[in-house]
Amino acid sequence: ARREISRLPSASLLAYLTPGQGVDIAGKILAVGNPDGTLAWAETEASYVASLFGAKALLGGSASEVKVREALPGCSLVHFATHGKLDRESPFNSALMLADGEELTVYELAGIRLDAQLVVLSACETGKGRTTGGDDLLGLTRALLGAGVRSAVVSLWPVDDLSTSLLMGEFYRRLLSGLSPAAALCLAREYLRNLPSSDLPGEIERLKRATAPGKKPASLPQRLLSATEQEGTPPFEPPQENFSRPGRPFSPTRATRDFSHPHYWAPFILVG
Repeated sequence: ARREISRLPSASLLAYLTPGQGVDIAGKILAVGNPDGTLAWAETEASYVASLFGAKALLGGSASEVKVREALPGCSLVHFATHGKLDRESPFNSALMLADGEELTVYELAGIRLDAQLVVLSACETGKGRTTGGDDLLGLTRALLGAGVRSAVVSLWPVDDLSTSLLMGEFYRRLLSGLSPAAALCLAREYLRNLPSSDLPGEIERLKRATAPGKKPASLPQRLLSATEQEGTPPFEPPQENFSRPGRPFSPTRATRDFSHPHYWAPFILVG
């Protein structure tokens, strides 16, 4: 919790990576959110991230494979808030899910030249893959680094939709303050781990204000908002299909609005 940590899948990647501290926040930004329409908070998250950099996110049906591919070249920072698909048997088929059932697979990413300083894969199990005989890890992370990405934030297990959005919001606020990705991720984890349930409505409002003025996203989970804003009301338990990105839901004994369990604050790591 107190250390700034970065990882490499294998020592051989040192030959492809250049050292650096911060991220060029003045560069071109791409934020993709909720392509299939099932992740309410992922859409809010992508809108929030884009708003911090004065950019416009690709949301819902607009996040097609064609539009994402067109937007990727020249980006210094890329953020995907979507479903992740892990294929342990055929790691080149692991993918990020886009609109209309389209996918951006490991195989496709490996064929794209990306010069991004940072790519964030805010989805389930994006940091996993299949270990080779040489201890390399074949998966989305390896594809990104091999395509020229300097560092990536990826996940090690299925993640919760709301808590991930809160963590990512804090991560980018810290990044904008000039911190390195490793330092920003460390502080974002601490923020979520120590977030009092009484502060949750205010943090949710901060994410909401990032959307277009006077307009709330149609998919915003209002039932969760009303439950957390009414004193003495038990927290709303989201339906399982919207609870995570996607996959196996976590069932803690704590209330859903208490994110101190490592399941919520510890899934994301920095690679690069």
